Amino acid sequence: MASRAEEEDVRRIQGKLEQVLPAVKGAVKAVALEVKGMIATAPPQPTHKMRFKTGRQRTYVLAAIREGLIDVPYRRAMSPGSEALSKSWTISEINDGLGAVVGNDTSYGPLVQDREKQSLFHQETGWITVQDVQEQMQLDTEKKFGAAVRVALETGKA
Repeated sequence: MASRAEEEDVRRIQGKLEQVLPAVKGAVKAVALEVKGMIATAPPQPTHKMRFKTGRQRTYVLAAIREGLIDVPYRRAMSPGSEALSKSWTISEINDGLGAVVGNDTSYGPLVQDREKQSLFHQETGWITVQDVQEQMQLDTEKKFGAAVRVALETGKA
């Protein structure tokens, strides 16, 4: 059987959680929007020719051009093979708003914005990778969550 003190502790903790949860959910949304804004920003259209990282990549790209899968000159978000990478980033809420996933389902997204798979051309062009965004946002995100929780606890409002 729970003692009176334990019941009061549980009620006090529940009250604090009710104060903090809306602030955390708000911070999750704010951070997700900021991440999406960073990752969905395309660099300026390149003016230089494509350099290939590997011979295999060169073969793949040239075959895709021959088959009509890649327009030359390629027009970002307009060419037939484009899946509008920058416009395809989305935010999905998870865990009842306590988390969010910023994602993109374009078939070629990793070749443009994943550090391990990014082509030399996209690297030179200035496409930011998901890892770059994660590293840049990590400390700022921790500060935002900490500040949101502190404000909620101090003011009693989210």
